[in-house]
Amino acid sequence: MNLHTKSSFGMAHGKGASGERSERVNLGLALLQRQCKPGVPLTIDDIAAWCDVGHSAIQHIEQTALRKLRKRMIGDPGLREALAHFMPNNPMLKLS
Repeated sequence: MNLHTKSSFGMAHGKGASGERSERVNLGLALLQRQCKPGVPLTIDDIAAWCDVGHSAIQHIEQTALRKLRKRMIGDPGLREALAHFMPNNPMLKLS
């Protein structure tokens, strides 16, 4: 039995709305990675359109990722140094 087939209501069986949204976001980001040229900036609205989710969903993902990164940087000075090399103008990564 396939637990991931879509019902007539559009939700995947056994997953719920958040699981389906997560799959759409993952697929959208994978497509973006393949289609967009490196160095070309995208807006949150561009990313949301590719992922077929709202602007606020992408903002939430961004804020969660930044919160996790900050928490990790506090405990790992080597990570801060490595990131500072790639993002030298970011004040959060200044090496004192």
